[in-house]
Amino acid sequence: MNKAEQKVAPKVNKWMASVVKGSCPWEIKHTRGAQTFNIANVAQHQIDYLTAATTEHGFTYKIPDLGVTTPCDTIHYKNSQAYVVIVYPNSTHAIHIRDINSLIELKKMSLSEEKARLLAKYSV
Repeated sequence: MNKAEQKVAPKVNKWMASVVKGSCPWEIKHTRGAQTFNIANVAQHQIDYLTAATTEHGFTYKIPDLGVTTPCDTIHYKNSQAYVVIVYPNSTHAIHIRDINSLIELKKMSLSEEKARLLAKYSV
């Protein structure tokens, strides 16, 4: 997570926890003031894990033991919703990973704030 994402993470996490029904993973991305988001900024391993969370098999993640208190050792998501949360200058949008995958398949790698608003399941 870069510094811009670290700065907004507490606010985004609180917002997502309040709007999402049930449990799900999300990845926070920040445009750093740009009006468009380059989907290539979502790393392939992030796409793979978020996509896996929506399947019957799911994914399991062991939280690293770094000498600090953690909420638990492991998390597992399956048959879940999964989102890429994009923070633009004027708004924030949670877009389902299937829609991100569709854009990648169509080779639409630039996502404007307006298009994100139209695709988003949740916006603020």
